[in-house]
Amino acid sequence: PDPSWVGLLAVEVAGEDPGWGGSWAILQEPRFAEVMARHLLWRVEHLGPLLALVLRKPGLGPLRAIVGGAESRGDAETWLPALRAARPGSLRLLTNRRIPALDRHRISKDDEYSFLVDLSLSEDDLFASFESRCRRSIRSADRAGITVRQGCVETDFETAWSLIRETAQDGRVFELPSHDFVREAIGLPFGRLYVAEQAGRMVGSTVALAHGHLEAWIAGFAPAARPTPSSLLYFEIMKRARAEGLRYFDFGPQSIAANPSLTLFKRSFSPLLRPFYVYEVRRGWRGAIVAVQDRIG
Repeated sequence: PDPSWVGLLAVEVAGEDPGWGGSWAILQEPRFAEVMARHLLWRVEHLGPLLALVLRKPGLGPLRAIVGGAESRGDAETWLPALRAARPGSLRLLTNRRIPALDRHRISKDDEYSFLVDLSLSEDDLFASFESRCRRSIRSADRAGITVRQGCVETDFETAWSLIRETAQDGRVFELPSHDFVREAIGLPFGRLYVAEQAGRMVGSTVALAHGHLEAWIAGFAPAARPTPSSLLYFEIMKRARAEGLRYFDFGPQSIAANPSLTLFKRSFSPLLRPFYVYEVRRGWRGAIVAVQDRIG
């Protein structure tokens, strides 16, 4: 679809809401970072006030480092010197704040945004803010007897994971984290599993992370389910997140042009948009090794 609709929506200005630490703030949560690093076979290291996921190789030292949600640790002036002092071959920064000093290192596209639903609205106003097609979908799913509940890892995860795998086509449609990583992450205090059911059968599932805001991480839906449960599932999750006192429901970052059907779906919730940036700084001989690795896949 024509992405011109973006200009018709509210786009929050970077720094306007200090209570939102960005779509990748979860990577500054030590417990989540440790679980992710362990499953990647990387390690967690401190770069000044920031946590970084670092890949080290014997005899080569730090080849790659990823820092996400640095804005949750304050303004760039407080942590940018530590990033500049770091010397991995590739340092990748994921953030919803533009860092002018790193503009020449930006690798993300101009149309990449995080999609946020403002949960400070009343429940009625929240529903009324959705596009009419979204409201119709929610009502249709409700009339068809689709219900939503918080899932139990021990009894629901394997079925939920099968829906996620099917929807992702085992990683061909969207990047799929490992089964064990997701299962362990759900068991952390901020992990959430939600399931949609119809006539006793699971027809939808979403794994989310409640960390300052609620971020929808990965989801899966039964392809033959009619009506589709997705809009109702997300609305019910939003209501639960709102009851927890969380300010935003975060659909996560994406390129608008690269994901037109997903963009169209998210648009139906009338989200706020926050620009999303990925910067990558490569340095020295380690950076040359990373470049060769990336070229040969």
